[in-house]
Amino acid sequence: MKTTVIGVICVIVLLAGESGVYAYKNPDPTGVSVYENTFSYNDNITWQDEQTYVWYSSIQYSVYDPGSRQITTTPIATNALQGASQTANYGGKVYYVSPDADSGTNSVYYWDSSTEQTQQVPGSGSWNQIRGVSASNGVVAWSDWDPSFKYYDGNTVHEVVDTNYSWQLSSGPSIWSDGGTVVQAAFYDQLSYSIYYWDTTMGYDTALCIAQGDPYGSFYYAPKVYDGKVVMAGQLYDPELGYNSDYDIFTWDSTNGLQRYAGSAVGLDDEYPDINGDTIAWQQYDDYNIWMGNYDGTNVRQITFTDDMNETNPSVWGGQVAWLANNGVGTVGSTFGQEGEGGGGEVPEPSTLLLLLPLAAAAGLIRRKRD
Repeated sequence: MKTTVIGVICVIVLLAGESGVYAYKNPDPTGVSVYENTFSYNDNITWQDEQTYVWYSSIQYSVYDPGSRQITTTPIATNALQGASQTANYGGKVYYVSPDADSGTNSVYYWDSSTEQTQQVPGSGSWNQIRGVSASNGVVAWSDWDPSFKYYDGNTVHEVVDTNYSWQLSSGPSIWSDGGTVVQAAFYDQLSYSIYYWDTTMGYDTALCIAQGDPYGSFYYAPKVYDGKVVMAGQLYDPELGYNSDYDIFTWDSTNGLQRYAGSAVGLDDEYPDINGDTIAWQQYDDYNIWMGNYDGTNVRQITFTDDMNETNPSVWGGQVAWLANNGVGTVGSTFGQEGEGGGGEVPEPSTLLLLLPLAAAAGLIRRKRD
């Protein structure tokens, strides 16, 4: 099985039969989103409009060419809302949040790679600061500080709202669509530290709590949904010890309910998972490396092995994984190699092109597994 990994700042790509590291200078980006040999991110370089005093940052779009093993990056927007770090890259469109200078609101915009034009998503204006955006199969969703989220299916803007104000979103929902009538969402409720699941069969005024948190005990956060499967991070309260345990990855589906992920390490902190198909990826907080595995807990393996890079917040799509990394100097690197024959190693200085890991020396690294 081929696994392609693309990461930002550390841009990692694993392909069959190749090994090496490429690096170039980049600032400290956020909100990476990978889709089919492309990834988007917020470059986090901020600037202020002297008239409106609004702070902005820029959105970048990178394309990886498997033939030449080169990554081409294009700035696609300079007016992204600073602080709204998420991007959503799907089907040749990159979604992000931007202030509307004329109306004083924030809206979701998208850049279309086929036309290289930017358009506003209908019905996405909000007086509050929209923080989160997610996209899947022509559906884009967003939320602000209200007890609701909205999504646009290409024809209509739908709002899922809790009329009892019993939950409140402080970050965007994760959205999944089959491209037809089925839309699913998972989101974090900041009032109860819980995770909710919603789909189109439930109507637009309710959602199902699938992981109940407690401000004084266990809590859950950072959910992602794909075709009825939800992954999330969480920390369970240990009554014997009198404090919370380490951070773990949890899964939920309607058949098995909420379960601790079998590949989550005991005694170490695992956070910020993502899911696509039956593949999940997550960050291991203690040494800031990236792991991935199957949804059922099999084939768990570590895919980065750097000691001087903080690698976090992976995004996964179709066997490709992108993540953020920071070694303190804003270096971007790319590692190429067959799984089990490459990966890891040091990232060279900016603007250099080096083959760091011989194929034989790197053999077997990726297949290292947790006990």
